[in-house]
Amino acid sequence: MRLAEQIELSIAAKPAQCSIKDWIYSEIRLAILSGRLKPNVRLPTTRDFAKHYGVSRSMVVLGYEQLLAEGYIASRTGKGTFVSAKLPDSLDNAPAPQDRAAVSAKGRLSQLGQVLADSPFFTAPPNPLPFLSNPINRISSTFR
Repeated sequence: MRLAEQIELSIAAKPAQCSIKDWIYSEIRLAILSGRLKPNVRLPTTRDFAKHYGVSRSMVVLGYEQLLAEGYIASRTGKGTFVSAKLPDSLDNAPAPQDRAAVSAKGRLSQLGQVLADSPFFTAPPNPLPFLSNPINRISSTFR
């Protein structure tokens, strides 16, 4: 079994304004796009990663799941998690290493994520409170 220490995966310290999941996602994505993590390289298990960096395993799982959903990594049952052979973004779009904090703080979207965010169909869910206020007032007036 490979431990996190055995893989060249040095990541920057977590910025104060960034969530742990976003930090893990951004740093691994940056390592992939900058070429520090090559295609088909095995990533540490979520348990090993969490233990090595002193974070919750659930945060590592969430970061890995986002990378998996966007196509940066691939999971092979019984074999582990690997950097995808075909990446969703070209290496030309990778931010420079000095832009790490800006990428982590901003939570930069992939090309597909940006297309979806710019879509006219992407809207926030409606506020349910106006619809609930009348039934709640009726119920509360019954008990007064």
